[in-house]
Amino acid sequence: MVASISKSKGRKGSGRGFAAIPRDVIYSKDFSKLRGNAIRLLVLLAAQFKGHNNGDLTASFNCLQELGFSSKGTLSSATDELLKANFLVRTRDGFFSNPGSQCALYALTWLPVNECPGKQLTVSSTKTPPRKFSLEINKKPSPKFGHDSVQESGRARARGSDGKFISVQK
Repeated sequence: MVASISKSKGRKGSGRGFAAIPRDVIYSKDFSKLRGNAIRLLVLLAAQFKGHNNGDLTASFNCLQELGFSSKGTLSSATDELLKANFLVRTRDGFFSNPGSQCALYALTWLPVNECPGKQLTVSSTKTPPRKFSLEINKKPSPKFGHDSVQESGRARARGSDGKFISVQK
């Protein structure tokens, strides 16, 4: 018998994991406006998240250069775009001095900010996410074809002042 389920599934000790971005985040209006480099950075930051380190994610050029970012300007503009679109929160400002430089740290906004021992963060840890994508209303236009469409019923259904459908059979 296997010692644990995680070992039997090949998850423990393999060094492999997954980067989970909820569908609510992906289907948000703000996500559809992001450019390619910002989306790539968001995926790489989500891959850094290990379940307990939201707030300790780095977007430093040295770490992300081997993962495809070849320009500091591109990385900086992608980071700024994610901050403006509220997908990231800066939890610590970075600075350069000789010696003693430190990189800026970030947190994903769809997850609670975790406590990071040994790091002096400017944002305190939270129990709820800074941004709740699931509560944001994405108004989608009604489908032109398929289930719930006007084409399916063959006629447009009238609505009353309260927004409910008006029945013609009373």
